[in-house]
Amino acid sequence: MKKYTDKELAAMSQEELKALQEKALEENKLLGQQIEKILANSSHPTAVDGK
Repeated sequence: MKKYTDKELAAMSQEELKALQEKALEENKLLGQQIEKILANSSHPTAVDGK
């Protein structure tokens, strides 16, 4: 996801900011699920390697 400067964010409309916030939350949720899956498999390293 693109990183925005404070100046770029300040130039956006409320609607744009809300849409961007929702996208960021969704991406963080997906990343969190991905990390959870890896942590759950950490006791079985071969599951992560796909072997």
